Amino acid sequence: LYVSEIYNFFFSIRRLLIAAELERPKWSGIAKPVLCAACATVIPLAIMRTAAPNALQSSSVWLAVTIACGGIFYFAALYLIGSLQARDIKSLRRLTRD
Repeated sequence: LYVSEIYNFFFSIRRLLIAAELERPKWSGIAKPVLCAACATVIPLAIMRTAAPNALQSSSVWLAVTIACGGIFYFAALYLIGSLQARDIKSLRRLTRD
């Protein structure tokens, strides 16, 4: 599922760039967020599987905590590699206020 979504994303961006007659972004602009998404998926799952007992892993609470941790890891990784800048954080804060 993830591979097909990423594949679809690349082709959609490519078609939009061709239609808008813009130059293509560097691969690092696409590869860094994809790498962050992969890390945000794998790291919280690994942490939660080692921290939680097997009986708890099939509960909805475990799933909710894993998803929340994934979101935190994703934004933290984006910030650390420089893809998420201060102006992006300000716009995210504005969205949560409204």
